[in-house]
Formats: sequence, C-alpha cells, structure tokens
Amino acid sequence: MRHILNAAWRISLAKLAFVVMAGTAYANQPYHFQAPLDDAASILPGFMISEGSRPAGTIVVQVSATSAQGQQTMPLASGTELVRGERYWSPSGAYFLTLNEDGNLVVARADGGYVWGLDTQPNVEFMRIARVVWQEDGNLAAYADDGSYVWSALTENPDPTALLMLQPDGALQIVAGTALMWSSAPGALQDDATVSDDDGTMEQPAADEPELAELQPPEEAGIGEVQVTLLWTTADDLDLYVTEPDGFVIYWDDVRSYVDGRLDIDNRGDEFCRAQEARAENVFWVEGAPHGTYTVETKNFIRFHECNQLVPAKIQVRVGGKLIIDQIISVGEDQPITFNVP
Repeated sequence: MRHILNAAWRISLAKLAFVVMAGTAYANQPYHFQAPLDDAASILPGFMISEGSRPAGTIVVQVSATSAQGQQTMPLASGTELVRGERYWSPSGAYFLTLNEDGNLVVARADGGYVWGLDTQPNVEFMRIARVVWQEDGNLAAYADDGSYVWSALTENPDPTALLMLQPDGALQIVAGTALMWSSAPGALQDDATVSDDDGTMEQPAADEPELAELQPPEEAGIGEVQVTLLWTTADDLDLYVTEPDGFVIYWDDVRSYVDGRLDIDNRGDEFCRAQEARAENVFWVEGAPHGTYTVETKNFIRFHECNQLVPAKIQVRVGGKLIIDQIISVGEDQPITFNVP
C-alpha cells in the first residue's frame, strides 16, 4: 500500500534533505518527524531512520557523517558521467536528476514524483542505455554498451561553455550564457526566450493573461474515447486525479493504468508564483476505456508554499469526442466531479 505524506511533513523532510545536501546539517544529529516510516525512507535515501516512541508515531531521522557530506548538486561539472541510482539535485532541493537501473534518465520531485524522462521521448530505446554523460562539448548524451549512440539532447552545434541546469520549476536545461539551447519542458524553447543574469531562471516575453472560460486543451494533449482535462491560469501547481470505475487512480505519481489510461501532461506551475499563463493537465484513453462511473478530483500541490489557497480552474470531459462537462471549479473547495461511460 502506498503511503502519502501529510504535506507539512513532506515539506519538512524535503527541507532536511536540502540542508544535508548543502552541508549545513550536523552529523549524528537526530531530527524528529511525525510521518510514515516508508515515505521518510523514500525521501531520505541513505539516512538512518528509526521509529520513535516519544511522542508515539514519530520517526527519528539520524543524519550520518556520510549523508552530511552531501550529494551532487546541479549544474554538473563538464565531463561528468552519471552514476546509476545517484541523485543530482537542483539548487533548491525540490528536484533531482537520476539515471535509473532500467536505463531511463528521469527528473523527479524530492518526494519521488515523476516529472520527465526519456521514456516520454519518441523513438528512444532507453533500455539500451549503459552510460549518460554531460560531455565536455556541452551536450548531454546517452550510449549503449557497445558505445553506439542512443540519445542526445542536442543534435547539432553544442557549446563547450554551456551548463546543464535543473531549474526551480524542474525543467532540465542546457544553457550557454543567456541562450537556452535545450529544455525538457515543452514550449520553453522560443526564439525570444532568454535567461536572466541574476538567478538563471527563464524570462518569457510579457503576454496578456488568458481568460479561464476561453481555455481549451492544448494541441499536444492526448485524445481518444475518453479525455479529462484540467485547465487554469494561475502560477499554482494543480494536480488532476482521475479514478477509473475499478478504483485505479491516475495522477502525477501513477501516470498509466492497466487499461492504458494515461496522464500525458503534468504542469508544475511556477515555484515563485509569478507566471500567469494557460496551464493544463490531461488524462485520456485512446480506446478500451472501462464502462462505468469515473471520478475527477483536483488538488493544489504544496511544495514550500502554495500561491493561492482557492484556485479557479476548469474541468472538461469528452466521451466519444463529445464535450459532456465544461465546468468552472474552485480547487480546494468544490466537490469531486463524476461522469459515466456507458
């Protein structure tokens, strides 16, 4: 059974992970939290974690000398070959890059939630990957056991001065000076996009704030027999949860069901609550969608803050290509929406 941490304790554990990485946590210092033991172990791998007795139900996280030495933090040094299972953290400690044992290169949240991976890229046989290298020429590349090429971020004109960065919003990017050369985030590569000199985060040209009532699913959203889309315009990180008739829940940490329902868009908002733009999350079934009652829920994911407690958003549901629900909701206040697939 999967445990989900209470948001406040998840944040506290993530903060502890960050201060340890930064080398500011004291070795052999106990930290006490009230949280599920299994979840603490997944958020703080390599730490000594035991079940406390006072007060009942607490866990004790013991920071060892090894863990206090910290893990690697982005940007990576030129020529770095990624070690399988090693976590390469964003400066904020909210995200990490890792090379999984199955060869998949993945960006994940501090709590383990999936953000991006090579398994989402077309025609990439990630299971053949034996090595991933941040090369001295400024390209991120993956190779098979025999040395043959499997994938690379750039296909031409790498820049040896470039940096491989994990941005505050979880986007993995190759940046040279003020030029964005590659990004894992869809739509980030724009001709007029620049990188600010002060904090390395993306600055986009100003645009009129979109009207919620006018929003429609983005062109890249998957469609099929059933499609459920969450639309909003604030900087919040909203999450879409769709429960199938058999009880399986599709959401950011379980993006595909046994009957091939899948979450194909996971918008993480703006960590600093700045950008007002059209955002979407989308769940769809190409064919074979189960018959019965579906439940649609939305939540405001809390990292170290939330931008708004009550967020206006819109839910659209299409069955057989026909729009059957087009409803404005208040995330954090309104009840779940249900619909039927005959």
